[in-house]
Amino acid sequence: MKVLPMKKYVVLMSVSVLIMFSMVAYGHSGRTDANGGHHDYDNVSGLGSYHYHHGYPAHLHENGICPYESYSSNDTQASKFDTSEGGSMFLKPPYNQNSSTIKVEEPEEERLEEPDDGTILAFLLIAPLICIFIWQISESFVKKKLAERKLKKERLKEEKERLRIEAEKARVAAEKEKNDFIAMYSNKTQTEILKMVQAPDGVHLDKNNLPYKYVDGINIYEVYVTSNGKRYHTRTCRYAYWGTKVNLVQTYKFPCSMCRPVIDNLIWYREYIEIIRKLKQYGFEINNSDANLGNMVTK
Repeated sequence: MKVLPMKKYVVLMSVSVLIMFSMVAYGHSGRTDANGGHHDYDNVSGLGSYHYHHGYPAHLHENGICPYESYSSNDTQASKFDTSEGGSMFLKPPYNQNSSTIKVEEPEEERLEEPDDGTILAFLLIAPLICIFIWQISESFVKKKLAERKLKKERLKEEKERLRIEAEKARVAAEKEKNDFIAMYSNKTQTEILKMVQAPDGVHLDKNNLPYKYVDGINIYEVYVTSNGKRYHTRTCRYAYWGTKVNLVQTYKFPCSMCRPVIDNLIWYREYIEIIRKLKQYGFEINNSDANLGNMVTK
């Protein structure tokens, strides 16, 4: 956020406040003051620059005495009205104590009065102070917003830098892990890798990466399972007659307690498969034959 547009906005707001005060100063209701009177600078009523109302038509207080109140004090409240002419009721006009004639005054419409010199002077003194106060508040507001935005940008920059450093560390760590992995396994034969993962003695893998080990001419990793059975069996078990031949790594059933087939937790096998997967991921083609496993070339 730029400071200049905000200052223009503050100036506009200050001018609006001045106009508002100007309207208040130069236009008021023209109501009577605490004494019940008001100024009449144009002398519309013909009574001079100041006259009284307080519920009556415009009049003067000669010698400080209101003719209406004096009239009311000498007569009853009902005597203000005269119903002698055809039953119509009208208010008796006031009289002047120093004159034998009665002066009837017509009611006048209230007018907006112009401000006196004191009101204008007070406005001219207060308005600049109000503008300065608004300016200071706006300036403080702008500085606060700029500071908040600057702090937010700095924090965002720090967060981006932190993420960049963490990503770089992760990349370096992954690259190092890759290089170490390739250096450890890329030049090894199948037999060496099986030994590294602690495979059982005499176990090899065929072209489909399935383990095999022959004992008395029988591959002990070939077992038989039935569709509803919970155990796997050897080829010579009586339950194998209804079973299907699978490799031990392809079943999760328990060994038969009668024919006692090979028991292997196959942890070594899962580790071996993971090594082969990573080598392929890093761009190596692998020949599963024991003689050529070390001949790995990048794609």
